Amino acid sequence: MNRFEWVDANSVDQALAAVTSDSMFKAGGVDLLDLMKDDIFAPKRLVNIRNIQGLNEIREDEQGLHIGPLATLSEIGENLTIQKKYTAISDAAERVATPQIRNMATIGGNLAQRPRCWYFRSEDFQCRKKGGKHCFAQDGENDYHAIFDNRTCAIVHPSGIAVPLVALNARLQITSPKGKRDVLLEEFFVSPEQDVTRENILQPDELITAITVPATDARSAYYKQGEKESFDWPIADVAVALTVQGSRCSKASTSSV
Repeated sequence: MNRFEWVDANSVDQALAAVTSDSMFKAGGVDLLDLMKDDIFAPKRLVNIRNIQGLNEIREDEQGLHIGPLATLSEIGENLTIQKKYTAISDAAERVATPQIRNMATIGGNLAQRPRCWYFRSEDFQCRKKGGKHCFAQDGENDYHAIFDNRTCAIVHPSGIAVPLVALNARLQITSPKGKRDVLLEEFFVSPEQDVTRENILQPDELITAITVPATDARSAYYKQGEKESFDWPIADVAVALTVQGSRCSKASTSSV
């Protein structure tokens, strides 16, 4: 791991002012530290946003559910309002990783994490996602990779919490020095066919500052299938939101089968 500078930010403005082209934001740091150890990222500065007040808030009003990007997966899974009214979200949060990781991992980091493809994670393979010309998973070990739309790159997105959020029409507030923009979560993600080097629309100087789920009377459910019931990445997961008038199903899946 390379040497880097550490900057603590106490506000969104401070965080945005501190970030540069060769720096990265750090919240829970679960995925970021893995990427740095694997030499995928080598930032010269880490901007710690974990202590920014208000970004870990979970509340509900007449507009719906508001989740701060720094809310941990444990806090989301244990929240009684989410358990009762947005059940699929709490179910998904409680199925991620281990209790220790859920206590550290934030929902913003979970949405923005990088793929778990072992070729991408290995410094021995210069795959297309890292600027190379070949997807090694297509001819190599690909048991847990995508079986649809995989000609460019066979990665699947590892965010389990994204699946129920998409099913419930969640939106993200993204903040940069230029201001704020609001996007549908479904439009946040970028497929390999759109840009093989990235998985979302975030720019280096942009930060997720809010996640909103519209008020709904829908009943929702989330199901994850893995090889083992303990800590495991999903082989397939799905979320469904049912209303009296009809239903909306998640278009997202981390499924390889």
